Amino acid sequence: MKRLTSALNSKWCAAGLALAVFLFMLLLNFLTPYVADDYVYRYGFHDHEHVESVLDVVKSMYVHSYAMNGRVVSHFFGELFMIWPKAPFNFANAGMFTLLWYVLWRVASVGAKRNILIGAGIFMALWYWMPVFGQVALWQLGSVNYLWGMGFGMLFISPYVYRLMHGGELIKKSWQRAVFCVLALPFGMYIEVMSFVGLFIAAALMALSLLFDKRSLKSWLLAPIGIGGVGYMLLMSMPAEMKAKKSSMALGTLIGNISSATQMLRDFGRTLLIIWAVLAVLALFMKVPGKRVALSAVLAVGAVGGNYMLIFAGYYPERCASAPVTLLILACALLLAGFDVCRAGEALRCSAVAALTVVFAFSLIEGTYSIWRSYAEYRDREDVIESALAAGERDLELPLVHPTTPYSAFWGLRDLATDTADTWPNTQFASYHGLDSVIGK
Repeated sequence: MKRLTSALNSKWCAAGLALAVFLFMLLLNFLTPYVADDYVYRYGFHDHEHVESVLDVVKSMYVHSYAMNGRVVSHFFGELFMIWPKAPFNFANAGMFTLLWYVLWRVASVGAKRNILIGAGIFMALWYWMPVFGQVALWQLGSVNYLWGMGFGMLFISPYVYRLMHGGELIKKSWQRAVFCVLALPFGMYIEVMSFVGLFIAAALMALSLLFDKRSLKSWLLAPIGIGGVGYMLLMSMPAEMKAKKSSMALGTLIGNISSATQMLRDFGRTLLIIWAVLAVLALFMKVPGKRVALSAVLAVGAVGGNYMLIFAGYYPERCASAPVTLLILACALLLAGFDVCRAGEALRCSAVAALTVVFAFSLIEGTYSIWRSYAEYRDREDVIESALAAGERDLELPLVHPTTPYSAFWGLRDLATDTADTWPNTQFASYHGLDSVIGK
């Protein structure tokens, strides 16, 4: 039994699991076409022509900062991939999901032995609990905002986790530290929720580290927090952001947003919060190391705080709950990984992952079928467009794609407007396909 356990937890099994995650996500990305705003961001905001170079993207983002919002860093990536066919993005996005999953696994396992159950459990939890999975992890414009933002956020806090748990430095070479400090600026500018929560968690972990090691007060890791804070101020001071914040600061809007944020936490985070609270109590009884429990608590607080940050936003779409949910999943995984202190804890961990596997199996079948069905409807529509163009028809009325679950990127997004052709994304969709006009039916 010990030999089998050792084999399952080996680096080769970990590599095999990572490869399986990557290939699965790659398949789903290839089954996800452009949706909604993807067509909009194919065209520069400065000239409304198809972006063809990095310079075009830079010019577009300058106008974007005045017209849309302050996410010029994340939307830079969104438009950059529009220069090429979708295949390069599919590989990059599958890689980013795999990176996020792997970093979550590494953080959850810090100070504990590698356990394949924890790695598999984190993937299944992301699939099962992630709000509107298709929008967050498959939709091109949504992914570069939310999935990539979480990936960069987890990379950002990793050195702070290591500092707390091991009292040392994860990044040791001077040039690496310099690069990390430089990259802290665009991370702070990346996205409103994850950037702020990442900086908050990093600062909280440095404060905890100071309690265990007074040398932390002089650590170089304080610099990236300050630099990232400057980046966040730049994000929030973009002209479009300032304009949006003025309209969202009305008392009635704030009260409505508090209600929306509470509802969102109830819908997507309630189960995870209950699980975390139960695991935290069990961790105390099982004498799981205090640093691990404290780290898990910081992540849980960051998750709840990140959720209520959105009371200052103009609106709160479900995809914005992805960062709080991911942090709650990590907080639970950290505690489960620490249950190896006794046999009862190991048995509880195995039972928890087994239960998760059951619900995951059903959602996996339902979700993948939904993604495939949306893709099939999309391909049928593409065939209609090709036939129409061959017949010389350039003003079309096209059927909408009807997603059946939130695993499809079409769920909750505007596919095509049905009331007028002269609106988004119809005008951009028509231009992309070489049509004069298009309307949904």
